[in-house]
Amino acid sequence: MKKYYVYEIVNLMGTIEYVGETTMPKRRWSNHKCNANSCGAGKFKNRSDVFMNIVNEFNNRREALDYQYNLQREYSIKTDLDHKFGNKNTLGNKVSDKTKLKISLLNKGKIRTIQSKLNYSLAKKLKNNCNKFYTCPHCNKIGQSSVMYRWHFDNCKHKIVK
Repeated sequence: MKKYYVYEIVNLMGTIEYVGETTMPKRRWSNHKCNANSCGAGKFKNRSDVFMNIVNEFNNRREALDYQYNLQREYSIKTDLDHKFGNKNTLGNKVSDKTKLKISLLNKGKIRTIQSKLNYSLAKKLKNNCNKFYTCPHCNKIGQSSVMYRWHFDNCKHKIVK
């Protein structure tokens, strides 16, 4: 069974600088400390005053991510959710109610179901509009809305100009 680890990166003063989640702690640590040009600049490149501490291990990713977000909030570190939704709560700025709703729904794992319901209702509305047919009063041509409004009605070449 795959294990998910929540880790902290701590400096020698005892300050927690980063909290993350991974399945391979050794590889993740080497990515953070990466000095080579091939892997880009790691978050803690050329720093010898930091070390990685495994805080907890989990059997599923959802629990690990929830634990990670809670630790990030506890330590006032900007969370991955803040990056995703533009939440600047850790910086002292106000957060919109819509963003709070998105974050709370994501924490509960329900954001996908709500998005799929919204996408379904939007697709249904579009489908209903596409099946409507219109008749041009100038040339009596029949067609669907987007094509008809582009080439007929006010733009019809058979329209009599007074």
